[in-house]
Amino acid sequence: MGTTPVTPSLLQGAFQGFSARFQRGYQVAKVWQQQVAMETQSDTEEEVLSWLLQLPSVREWLGNRIVHSAALEAYRLANKDYELTVGIKRNKFEDDKYGNFGTIFEDMGRQFAKFPDRNIAPLLGQYSSQAKCFDGKSFFATDHPVNTVEPDKGTYSNLKTSKALTYANYVEQRAAFRVQKGPNGEVMGLEPDTLIVPPELEETAKSIVGANYVIQVFGSNTAAGSRDNPMMGTANVVVVPELSAYSLGTTTWYLAQCGGAIRPFIYQKRQDTRFIQRTTPDSDPAFLKNEYQYGGDARAAFGYTFPFLCFRCEA
Repeated sequence: MGTTPVTPSLLQGAFQGFSARFQRGYQVAKVWQQQVAMETQSDTEEEVLSWLLQLPSVREWLGNRIVHSAALEAYRLANKDYELTVGIKRNKFEDDKYGNFGTIFEDMGRQFAKFPDRNIAPLLGQYSSQAKCFDGKSFFATDHPVNTVEPDKGTYSNLKTSKALTYANYVEQRAAFRVQKGPNGEVMGLEPDTLIVPPELEETAKSIVGANYVIQVFGSNTAAGSRDNPMMGTANVVVVPELSAYSLGTTTWYLAQCGGAIRPFIYQKRQDTRFIQRTTPDSDPAFLKNEYQYGGDARAAFGYTFPFLCFRCEA
């Protein structure tokens, strides 16, 4: 049996098939970052993000306007390159076996769909001095300045300890989240709408915000009863497998506001994921290795917005 001629049309047809499988894997992947991170576009190698701090409240207009100076804080996010490449020997094309590689490219597409998840999960699970936010503190800290321009305005905490995920602790931290004050001393009107948990806490989280009823004990010597659950529907549960898989915490949970214009985390996109090939006869892979190369690549950065948009609660 003779070999199959490796023509430009054959290579182009193979690329189209591989690309289709790549896109299929990309589209069917189960991702969660879109629920907790805001996507921003970048047009240079590094973005300097200036965040407008909390403006004072609306006041009755008596006399002249009072002009407030809007404080701006610089926060830099440098884009990084990401890639995944596969090489297929020319012999596979000559032997008409290249179709067997379709599953590889479908998984490659899934890997690229998931790579933002895998870069945002450490922002949740690690809060060392290397993971700082715009105010110079670790994103999860007990001493964030309420006003970075006027340090004497006090501090606030978005890092809560000895707070295992229980119904009572959820109610307590939800209330604390909603009464947070901004730099002007006014309540900011935040509304926690997202409960982020590792798989180990999924059942507990969904019971707290999804059950119609909660257990109520009427006394130490009486049987427990039940009552309507006022917390039902107060938050969307987002399960983050990477928190467990990467040993980033299996008992820690997060309460966040993700329904507004600004979310706690940033997915900064410089270049969308693309799928490309190196299959020309004079390319280095073809000439030196007798193979054709296919790969995906992207440019992006990941970071934080405002600490008051997310509480980290440790057991």
